[in-house]
Amino acid sequence: EEVYKKQIKELNEKLNTDSPSLLIQEFNDKTFDSTIVMSYREISFILKLIPKSNFFLKRLYRATEDGDYSVSLSRKVGRAKGTIVIVETVAGHKFGGYTEEEWVTDGSVEIKEDDNAFLFSIDKEKKYPVGNKLTAIEVNPEYLVKFNRDLIIYDKCLSNENSCSFFPKGYGKLDDKTNELTSGEVTFKVKEMEIFEIIKMN
Repeated sequence: EEVYKKQIKELNEKLNTDSPSLLIQEFNDKTFDSTIVMSYREISFILKLIPKSNFFLKRLYRATEDGDYSVSLSRKVGRAKGTIVIVETVAGHKFGGYTEEEWVTDGSVEIKEDDNAFLFSIDKEKKYPVGNKLTAIEVNPEYLVKFNRDLIIYDKCLSNENSCSFFPKGYGKLDDKTNELTSGEVTFKVKEMEIFEIIKMN
């Protein structure tokens, strides 16, 4: 825990924030085990999104390492609650979502309610709260993750361009006609996707 406290202080000084937050996968010298979120500006944005304090992020899943299949994601993420999904497209756009519901599936389709779910654009540094909380996420063997119709990452996302976003549908401003989430991309190919569990520190 002393290692965490030291890294919290060092990171907060660099980020110029009072948020006692930490993004570390293991007890090592990495402050955030991500190949998508790399700069301190991006890390700072992610830190401010998370509705908790005194936490660290444990990476559970990385598509290029663990496999871009829904069964692989379900196995790696398990029944974790409170997860951040981060996506980078081949075109270089970065975005993601947060949910307090589980991504694990038994092969059936399940639509889940989540009052606290939200999406975010790292490029635009914006957060989009859930509008239709009754259909916040959908667990479906056809998808890796699905946040309403606003963010859909299909199975085998690294080798096809089926992943898509019809933002805003259940997130953001419903009268907004601009797809800010993916910087204008409707369908896209995923370069990388990671999922982190938010773990509360004692």
